[in-house]
Amino acid sequence: MINFNSSIFFYLLLLLPVVIFYVFKKTSKKTNTFNLVIGSSFPKQSLSLKIKYRSLIISILRLISLVLIIIALARPQSGRYEAEENNEARDLMIAVDVSGSMKALDFQLEGEAASRLEVLKYVMAKFVSQRKGDRIGLIVFGTDVFTQCPLTLDHTLLSEYLSNLEIGMAGESTALGDALALSVKRIKDIESKSKAIILVTDGLKTSGQLEPKQAAEIAKELGIKVYTIGIGTNQPAPFPVQDMFGRDTIIYKEVPLDEDTLKLISSTTGGKYFNAKNTDELISIYGEIDKLELRIEKTSKLVADKEFSELFMALSILFILISELCARKWLRLIS
Repeated sequence: MINFNSSIFFYLLLLLPVVIFYVFKKTSKKTNTFNLVIGSSFPKQSLSLKIKYRSLIISILRLISLVLIIIALARPQSGRYEAEENNEARDLMIAVDVSGSMKALDFQLEGEAASRLEVLKYVMAKFVSQRKGDRIGLIVFGTDVFTQCPLTLDHTLLSEYLSNLEIGMAGESTALGDALALSVKRIKDIESKSKAIILVTDGLKTSGQLEPKQAAEIAKELGIKVYTIGIGTNQPAPFPVQDMFGRDTIIYKEVPLDEDTLKLISSTTGGKYFNAKNTDELISIYGEIDKLELRIEKTSKLVADKEFSELFMALSILFILISELCARKWLRLIS
């Protein structure tokens, strides 16, 4: 049984009567062959019956070619069957700490000292670029918390938002609980069996209304896993500052990392805690999360056992070649 996957192209056949009328009208008035493809015309003169028939044959060949092209565009198929395929995808909300402590220069990028946020942006950009079919959103937090990018499949747009992240853009403190709560709010209504949040911070809660533990309980009730990443250590970290004379210099100061709270959040929600002390560890952590958080959707689609479009297109080309050969050699019209 033959089916046509793009049968809408058959509407083009409605134009054939107009084309035929035009072709035969011109054929009766022209001394040279009417070119159906480019619609070229030649000076008028009376035609002998023999030349008219030759012109008519060439026009018919080209009309047949046009009909075959339309059939090819309609995609004739046979032997359709239903095939099942697995689509792997994830629903992830990433919450990123952009507070002042992310300015610490204890990470490296391409062999040079770089801030924690700069390295995090680099690693997340690579992570996002490899997520085909994933819906990913971005939450930014410091003293304030806001949605930088809602869940989206447009990873190009998301990458632009990532590149625009700046230290202190949401304030200098860390509203850890509020950031988690907003992440939960943004992902909870998504229709998916697998929802996850990646929470990245290098400090502890110093602002905000909601406690991280409370936000974790809400995530648990809604079936949302939270993977927490603690950046750095509790050792003094280098920070760029300017001295009293305006010169750039480096000072060391401690950035308390509340690993206990991050571990509590992840364990409460069924996620996992990771500690990234350097760039390589941060890269490997995102690779591990990629393996852990996976959504597989089964979809079905109709697949044709045989396609005939190429056959009809080849026949169309054959008729065009025959018509051209007739026009130039065998049935050349001589005025």
